[in-house]
Amino acid sequence: LVEEGGAASADPAVPLTEAQKVAVYRLNELLYKQLPRKMQVAAREVYPTYRDFIMSLAARGGVLEACPSVVVGSPQANIFVDPQGNVSILSTHERIFAQPYRAVGSTFPQTSVPHRALLDAATAVGQACYRAGTIGHVAVDFVTLQEEAEVGGALRLWAVDLAPFPTPSLMSYQLFDFLSVGSFNPATGAYVVEADNMEAETASLVSGGTAASLQQP
Repeated sequence: LVEEGGAASADPAVPLTEAQKVAVYRLNELLYKQLPRKMQVAAREVYPTYRDFIMSLAARGGVLEACPSVVVGSPQANIFVDPQGNVSILSTHERIFAQPYRAVGSTFPQTSVPHRALLDAATAVGQACYRAGTIGHVAVDFVTLQEEAEVGGALRLWAVDLAPFPTPSLMSYQLFDFLSVGSFNPATGAYVVEADNMEAETASLVSGGTAASLQQP
């Protein structure tokens, strides 16, 4: 980004300042030295070697994402941004990985982060989408990471991907919701199912004799 008139600009026609040129040079130098040792190619069937990937990246461009050292989970929030800018949380999930960096499915509800933190983060992303002119279905992928012990080991939530369309996880949830005839509380993360016809052995899930609740932390 280039500062232009006190605001950030991404226009490539705006020349870089000398300080920015130095920063870009140092970043290029760092990437040249560290990428061969640090980068992990996820789709080896497409890019068998590091050189294959780098040649394609140089020809087409792309995005390199940093990965934290300790990943606790990968929650996903499906949201809806209406034309007035209101953001609704439709469902939250925990993504399942069969191998690193390649998601194969999801579970409901998410469990890797307190629900309020995910609610606030997803709502903030939805509001940013509205300001950018995006309305409708949006899925936000996050990574829950553990900070190093020397700084307290606190949980952090990073947004890593955005999908402006209904996702398979949302479709699966809506089918589950239709069959269960329950209700999802986006403020608490609880999914409540009427328990009138539940068997006695499931009574440990019953709250107040009328409903069973799956509560996110």
